[in-house]
Amino acid sequence: EVTAVLTRSLDLETVLQLIFAELGRVVAYQGAAIFLADDLAMGLSRAFGFGAPSIDRRIPLDANLRAVAVYRRRQPRKIDDTSSCADWIDWYTGETILSWMGAPLLIGPTTIGVLTVDHAAAHSYVAQDLRTLEAFAHQAAIAIGNARLFTQATAAAAAAERRRLARELHDSVSQALFLANLNADIIPQLWEQDQALGRRALGDLQQFTRSALAEMRTLLLELRPSALVATPLSELLGLLAAALSAKHPLRVEAELEAVPLLPADVQ
Repeated sequence: EVTAVLTRSLDLETVLQLIFAELGRVVAYQGAAIFLADDLAMGLSRAFGFGAPSIDRRIPLDANLRAVAVYRRRQPRKIDDTSSCADWIDWYTGETILSWMGAPLLIGPTTIGVLTVDHAAAHSYVAQDLRTLEAFAHQAAIAIGNARLFTQATAAAAAAERRRLARELHDSVSQALFLANLNADIIPQLWEQDQALGRRALGDLQQFTRSALAEMRTLLLELRPSALVATPLSELLGLLAAALSAKHPLRVEAELEAVPLLPADVQ
């Protein structure tokens, strides 16, 4: 059941919140924290309870802390009584932590961070609790990894779309405006030499500007998906017909019956 809940969302913030909610179903805790690592340090990404005031604090990967040891050794660890632990460092402030457990967040051969839980009472956890935390951390790591991949894929798709729109602007709008500018430069000279040629060049100038305007309207619609959904299909197809007429030396007439708004994906 916990696994099903953790994999329900691909939004990283939602996944991190679900981890704390579901963790309480399998391990009792008064404080819990998720540390996510990069090449230099582990950052306290999210915390609940004791560690919440310290969110965003970073720990160097060479620090002498139990959470860092769990990360480096890729093995879960448990402290029954921190008061009798010589190398325990009370990283939090304002709260006394006596019981502590940490489990690595593993995705295959890669350690992405550490999940920790703690309690104010000594000897709060037994060996089975540590095994449960380790199993839970494995599922949490998969959920975090999937959310990260989704975020990266979304960013890559957005970048690809920006590149496509840039190509469209360069290949259509920029070209039309460039030709319009050339025509505008030579029209005065042509008009003085031959008014018929001048009129033809003026017609070309109008064609180029109409083409650029039609292309820009199409691109603006693509940049505003809500407009694509809210505009009747007949109007959208009419815009495409106008763009074709402006871009090419042909006449396109659109005879379209009005239809009700379609479902968003169909539209």
